[in-house]
Amino acid sequence: MSAAGVGARTGMSAGTRRRMDRRSGGAAGDRLLRLLLHLYPEDFRDDVGAEWLAAYRERAARARRGGIGERLAFWRRALADSLVNGLGERLNPAVWWRRRGNWGRDGQRALRRLLRAPAFTLTTVATLAVGLGAFAVVWSAVDNVLLEPPAYERPEDLYFVWRDYRAIFDLDRGWLSGPDVAALAEAAAPLAGAVGIDLDPVTIQVGEDGEPEEVKAMRSGPGLFELLGVSPALGRGFAPDEVGEGRPAVAVLGHDLWQRRFGGDPAAVGRTLRIDGEPHTVIGVMPESFRFARNSSLGAPETADLYLTFPFALVEQDPGGGSYAGMVRARAGSSPEAVEAAVNAVGEGLDERYFDDRGLRWYSTPLVEDLVAPVRPALVVLGLAGAFLVLVLAVNLATLLLGRAAQRERELAMARALGAGRWTLARASLLEGAILGLAGAAGGLLVALRGTRALVDMAPPDLPRRAE
Repeated sequence: MSAAGVGARTGMSAGTRRRMDRRSGGAAGDRLLRLLLHLYPEDFRDDVGAEWLAAYRERAARARRGGIGERLAFWRRALADSLVNGLGERLNPAVWWRRRGNWGRDGQRALRRLLRAPAFTLTTVATLAVGLGAFAVVWSAVDNVLLEPPAYERPEDLYFVWRDYRAIFDLDRGWLSGPDVAALAEAAAPLAGAVGIDLDPVTIQVGEDGEPEEVKAMRSGPGLFELLGVSPALGRGFAPDEVGEGRPAVAVLGHDLWQRRFGGDPAAVGRTLRIDGEPHTVIGVMPESFRFARNSSLGAPETADLYLTFPFALVEQDPGGGSYAGMVRARAGSSPEAVEAAVNAVGEGLDERYFDDRGLRWYSTPLVEDLVAPVRPALVVLGLAGAFLVLVLAVNLATLLLGRAAQRERELAMARALGAGRWTLARASLLEGAILGLAGAAGGLLVALRGTRALVDMAPPDLPRRAE
């Protein structure tokens, strides 16, 4: 049936029918446009929602005058634009910050003001970055070397023990003999254990065709790790029967050596490592954070690459030989004075037994104090220099900010005359300072990271606790 016939049967002309179709299509399109508008955030709809609808209604009307292809293209573009722009408005951090109210708008204005004054902004941020970064580097050295306790169990109860030889010759800080260490290990409270420590270069080889390498091996009794309160990260430590003649040839690797020669393979435990040509079974790997240093009577503290036990009994060694660094652990709560008295009592008995009471003396010093005492004055001076640097930084920043305030005096007066309240002006200044502070802190973090690495690279190898 023709369109005229349909119009005749319904009592409508063809023109009236077309106008109704356009109205119904326009109503449906308008509802769809309102749905698309809801993809935008509420503040966008409140501010420009009416203008947005008017613009898209006009475009929809032009599309309806075209063919079906033009209408489909319009709705495809409208949907795509609303998804991209609407979701972008919701997710844009700057827009989100603006919606927080006055803080957001003032923050954006403060950022624009700083960008319009690049010389002031760059100078302030650079001052903060260099000052904070340099102080962080200095504090890292002071804190990790002097203040941070080592990662041992109750490190305050660990002491190095020395023999004072001045009754015989001019040496007040000498190593102990094997019988000295054995006597300390058998002493009563407040001493809870003792070990002797020696450090020698050895040559290692992994496999028959492996490349030989000279490393430092720390030899001790089987109780070194127990005395420190540290357990291997892989495998186990030494057993009591793994010391002396005929002992099983076993070794515990330091973490760095394990990574370097075994590639960090956990299966390294149980493999054979040739040490000075003799096969040894790897029974453990120490944690990455383990950094034990044997102190020296004359030189700097030294760390080891791997750990071995003595191939002999210490008690059978020459009592007159000073070959071992001695270390003891005190029972919890024991004072340094009590430990000193106990060590000296053991020394008096050894002096009477082996040296005909010639006046030799044994004494103890806390482990951490013994290690860092040579560098303490230099690090204290470095820390004071860092504190002075912060003071200079504060003065420089105050000068910069006062100059900035003088430059903005006219601007602030105009804002006050236009009705801006004191809190509004204070908030703007606070936000400006916060932006500068955050930017300076970020720069200071980069300076600190780079500077700390540079400090470690430049520090002398014998700096105590250098690895920390």
